[in-house]
This record gives sequence, structure tokens and C-alpha cells, in this order.
Amino acid sequence: STAASQAATANTSATNQDNSAQATSTQSFAAQTNTQQVNLNSLHFSNNASSQRFIESVAPGAINGWNKYGVLPSVTVAQAIIESGWGRSGLATQAHNLFGIKGSYNGNSVTMPTREVYGGRSVYINDAFRAYANNSQSVEDHGDFLYVNSCYHNLLGDTNYASVARKLQADGYATDPNYANALIRMVQTYGLNQLDSVAIS
Repeated sequence: STAASQAATANTSATNQDNSAQATSTQSFAAQTNTQQVNLNSLHFSNNASSQRFIESVAPGAINGWNKYGVLPSVTVAQAIIESGWGRSGLATQAHNLFGIKGSYNGNSVTMPTREVYGGRSVYINDAFRAYANNSQSVEDHGDFLYVNSCYHNLLGDTNYASVARKLQADGYATDPNYANALIRMVQTYGLNQLDSVAIS
């Protein structure tokens, strides 16, 4: 843009070097992302075409979540599968909310019934959940949600999916006492840790 060019011209040499380093970093990230896209095309997760498509649809965003926030991709995808019922839940179809994140997003929310577990008892309540324009927005916000909430900082950068799953549960992400085990089983069943290998390499 013209304003950016004029500002760059007016900056000192040191600032220009910083801008150059940022541009190089951005180009490097873009090259890394392109490489990951190619690698993702060769990954097999399921013989069920619908399941394979769903995983492929959220995998790039999950890998970006690792690059931007340090959230392990395998667990992100496992959460999306469990929380959204493979993208078929009412919350996913009505609000593109794949992760069951409560509250509002840019002022948008939808009220839905949800099962919570308190003191070993299942309780059904109506609660407000974030509403998104598309699934990509949901995946991006999931990483940001974990990144900005200090109670989840212990799982950022952790490369062990079982450890991340247990930390999510211990940190209070879900009230279901079997949540961590369900995530771990999902990663193992569908080989979602292939995404971690791509992201971390």
C-alpha cells in the first residue's frame, strides 16, 4: 500500500532491516505452509470418505494453530471431531462452532442445549455458544481461545498428544471425566498424530 511504502521510506535503516526480516519471516512461513499443504494431501486418516474429508477440512487450520499459538494439531482435530460430531452437530451446522466454545465471537452467539457433568451427574442446560461465519474462523478462534486463557498455557508447545489431552481436561476445558481418554482414542484411531509430525518438522 502507498501509506506503508511512504512510512517505510521515512523509517531509519534499522527499522528497514526489521521490516526486511519480517518480510523474510513471512515468506518463510508461506513457503512452510505450502510445503505442509503438499504433505497433507498424501496423508490418509480414514477409509470413510466423509471422515477423511472432514479431517482434511480442518487440518490446515489446526497446523496453523500450532504455528501461531503452539496448540498441537492432532488434539485440535480430535476436539473438532468429538465436539462437532464430525461437523454434523446442531452447533456446527448452525453456527460453525466446531469446538463447543461458549460465549460470543465478535458479538455473535447462538443458544443451544448442552450436557454438563457436575458431581458425577449429567445436567442439561441452555447456554450461549460462539457463532462463526465459517469453519476456518472456528479453528482459528480455538487456537486463540487456548492461547489467551492463562489456564491453558501449560499445554502450549507440548508435543505429546496424550499429555495435551490430559492437560485440557485438568485445566477444565470440558466437564466430561472421560474427555481426555476420548481425545486420545480419536488421535490413535485416525492417526491424527501424522499432523503433528508435519507441523513440528
